[in-house]
Parts: sequence; structure tokens; C-alpha cells
Amino acid sequence: MFTLMGHGVGTDIIIGKAWVNMYFSGLEFRYAEISEVEITSEIDRLRRAIKMLDEEFEEISASLKNAKTGDFGNLLDSHRLIVNDPLLVVETEKRIAESLINAECALVRQLDYIVEQFSKISNPYFQERKIDVEQIVGQLVKKLTLLDQIEKPKSPRSKLAGKDGTGWICLSDEISINEIPKFMQNGIKGFAIESGSPTSHLATLFKSLEIPAILGLQEHNQLVEHGERVILDSESGVLLAGFDNYILAEYEERIKKGVQKKRELKVFVNLPCQTKNGVDISLMANIENTVEAIKANEIGVSGIGLFRTEFLFLEKNKILSEDEQFEAYKRVAEVLNPLPVVIRTLDLGADKLLSSLSSKFTKDFNPALGQRGIRFSLENPDFFKVQINAILRASKFGNIKIMLPLITEKEEVIKAKQLIYQSLRNVSKKYCFDLITPPIGAMIEVPSAAIAIESLIPHIDFASLGTNDLIQYTLAIDRTNNRVSHLYNPGHPAVQFLIENVIKACIKEQCPVSICGELANDIRQTSKFLKMGLREVSANVSDILKMKEAISKIEL
Repeated sequence: MFTLMGHGVGTDIIIGKAWVNMYFSGLEFRYAEISEVEITSEIDRLRRAIKMLDEEFEEISASLKNAKTGDFGNLLDSHRLIVNDPLLVVETEKRIAESLINAECALVRQLDYIVEQFSKISNPYFQERKIDVEQIVGQLVKKLTLLDQIEKPKSPRSKLAGKDGTGWICLSDEISINEIPKFMQNGIKGFAIESGSPTSHLATLFKSLEIPAILGLQEHNQLVEHGERVILDSESGVLLAGFDNYILAEYEERIKKGVQKKRELKVFVNLPCQTKNGVDISLMANIENTVEAIKANEIGVSGIGLFRTEFLFLEKNKILSEDEQFEAYKRVAEVLNPLPVVIRTLDLGADKLLSSLSSKFTKDFNPALGQRGIRFSLENPDFFKVQINAILRASKFGNIKIMLPLITEKEEVIKAKQLIYQSLRNVSKKYCFDLITPPIGAMIEVPSAAIAIESLIPHIDFASLGTNDLIQYTLAIDRTNNRVSHLYNPGHPAVQFLIENVIKACIKEQCPVSICGELANDIRQTSKFLKMGLREVSANVSDILKMKEAISKIEL
């Protein structure tokens, strides 16, 4: 048995099969299991792909027969030799038969073996041959894909779900946000990713979707094979492979206890969120879409403390129209009405870049310090007004508040409010109804805003501590970089000082203040803030009941 370590996201344990998300020259290799009766047809599939490629080389060679092709002709001949080399062909067929896997994966496994052997030889000639083999395998995989398209356009091979119903765990060096839904639709139950950190937006998405994951995973290249049974422990941040029945039984027992604990927490759904000595705490939810809003409402939240609107755009990977945004905001407002819904305006940029907006963003050398959050909105007022129009229209259907992200100084708030007032007049006139300006707040996630909070308070109706970025900027740590994520310390005296400064200043000036981000899900940290006077917390939907139980044990 061996383990791979990383940063866990969630508290669940998944036992399933590894689906290694392999990329080679931009080509994705899919993994599929086959039965013993399919061995012959799969080997025949491989042979037909080889024949197609060999004939292609032969045709090219014949067409150039009378031309002075020199080295190119020799290269074609050498590639034909590789295509028909028993080390590639016969051994790949053996892998199909012995491992009961599809031809694509068998080819890649054999390629890994050949490359490893060539790497042991320092002779430059063999290094060049390694590249040739890689190119041949890439072309063969394309031929196999072409065969499927010709013969079975709707081949079930594209599905990742196992024939026995077993869940799958995706292992990958990196993954984009818009890929996650596709993987989930195809049977992926958990993720183990080499990139990312516990406070990256990728982690936020996994938590909101309640998907067990590990980020910053140790490099797994050639350690875990396709289809190998693995255990993903998202609470400990450990991926196990090669385990015995004793370890398997131990984790199966832990899964049972986890299910039982979730059942026990359901008692808190209909209970008020109070401390042990009866102090009321407003326990809000962080959401990214309407589905989460419904979940949050069902488990008895006090409202929505953070609606991350950029994920609506990222999920569809396009710029949403005013009407599309309006429908989403309206739905959430109606579901939660009369409870408050805090809608944060777009916080795109850094590690959340919409491809359809890439032309509007200049590529920053340090995106975390570049044009993101309110900076992008103020630089693109027409784009900003479309979102504000949608939010204002939706405010007729519930208790909506507007929150501005990445505020560094009062001038940004003043400019944003001017645009909001313009939209208010336009929307009222266009739709012929009177609107009251929703409360406008600021996300306090930059040290300058936390230090000079007194200068912001006269211009805002509420404040929300965005602790993820506040810690990042205070400690000069890129929270998406797993090489330095171990230095990400919520308990650092500077971080604690800034949080306390904001809470005390807001209480003194009677400005409502809440806290969101990962610290809001950490009861040890949250209990400190409650003792400072904080009375509103916004946590991930998946952590609400756990937080309510923990708060019920605190005495203020």
C-alpha cells in the first residue's frame, strides 16, 4: 500500500476506481474496461487502426517516390517500422488481454514502458526514437477515435461509469472549473488534483457542490493506474492505493459513521442558531447557483450571505444577458424571501477567467494583484450596469442586498454607487415601477480596506470580511499555489489584528458586519470572532448544520 498526500476538501470518504485524466500532445486518452469476450474485438480494433496508419504512410511514400525527399522518406520508413514493431503491437495486445482495458489505454501504458526504457539510455539516437514512438501512439489513438466515429457514433465508451456501478475518482494534474460538471455527469464521484490549494476557487466550487476532493496532490505520474481501486479521504487529504482488505474494512466503517453523523445533524434543521447561553447568531450560506439556494433554504439558514455570481457565468462559459441574470437572481430571491440575499457583483479575474471575456482582460503577470473584482467592473461600466440592472429588477421579488468585491478605498464605493443609482433610475423608468435602492456593502478582503475601515463605513450599509483573500494579501501568499499554501495561516497575529479591527469598528459605528470565506467554516476561529462581538457568519451550504451544532456548544 502507498499513500499520496494533499489538501483535503470536504469530510467524505470515497472508495472507487481511478480514472487518470491523461493528456498527451493535447489529446485526451479515455479509459474503458472490457470483458473477456470483448478481447478479440478490441485487439482487432487496434490492428485496424495500425493498418490505417501504415497504409497512410505507404500512400505518402508512394506519392513521393519520384521526388527528392531525402530524410523525409527515411523518416516515413522508420515510422512504418515502429507502427509494426512487436514491442509496440504485440505487447499492447497482451496488455488488452491481461488487463481487460481498451486499446487506447493499453497503447499509452506500453508507451510509458517504452519511454522509460529509452530514458535509461543516454545515446541521443534513442532519445529521438522516444519522440517518434510518442508521435506514433498519438496518431494511433486518433485512428481509434476515427474508427469509433465511423462505426459507433454513439459508443458507450465515452462514459466513465463502470459496468458494476462503481464510482470513479478523477486523478489529474489540473482541471478547469467548467470541466467539473462534465466529469460528474460521466460518473466521477471525487477528484484528486495536483494543482490548487484549500482556499482556491476550485476548492470553493468542490465544497459548494459537496464533492470530496484533494488539491495539491503529490505527483501521481505512473504511480496509480487506470481502473485501480483507490480510497479518497477528503477529510485527511489522503489518497490510498494498493490497500488490503483490512484497510478497506476500516474505511468502510468510517463511511458508515459519516452517514450516521449526517443523519444526527438533521435535528438542527428546524432549530434556531443559538449559542449555549441563548445568544442568537445569524448563520447565512454561501452559494453559487439556484440549486444551492434551495438546499440552503431547506436546512434552515438565516439567509444568503454571499451569492458568488461569477459562477453563473463560468458554469455556462459565456456572458449572460440581463434577462438570464435576472431570472437567476429572481429565483434565489423568491426561494429565500423574506430572508436576505447578498449578491456579490462579478469577481472575475485571477483564477476565475471566463474565456469569452478574455479579450476584455489584459493578461497580468500577477493576476491576483491585477484587474479583478470591482476594478474590472469600474473599467467596464456597461458590463457592470447589465448586472446591476438584473439585480435591481430581481429586488422586487425578495430582500436583496448588493456587495462590491475587492474594495481598497472609498472612491471605488462612491463610483460604483453612482453607476448603481443611474441603473436604478433607468430600470424604474423602463419597467414603470418604483424601486428602493438595495443596501450596498463592501467585501473587506484587502489589508488597506481592513486598516482604514473607518473611512469606508460612512459610504456602505454593511461589511463582509472575505477572509480567503484577506489572508492571501496580508501574508503575501498566492492561495492558488500549493507550493506556498502551507504558509497560509489564519491564526497569524496580523490576520487576527485586521479581523478584530474591522469587527470592533463596525460594531462601534453600528455597521452590520459578517464573515465569510474558509474561516467562517472553522469553528475554532469563528468562536474567537463571536467573542469579539460578531453575530453574523456565512458558511458553505455543506457546513451549515455542522456549524449550527458547534455554535450551540459555545458560551458567550
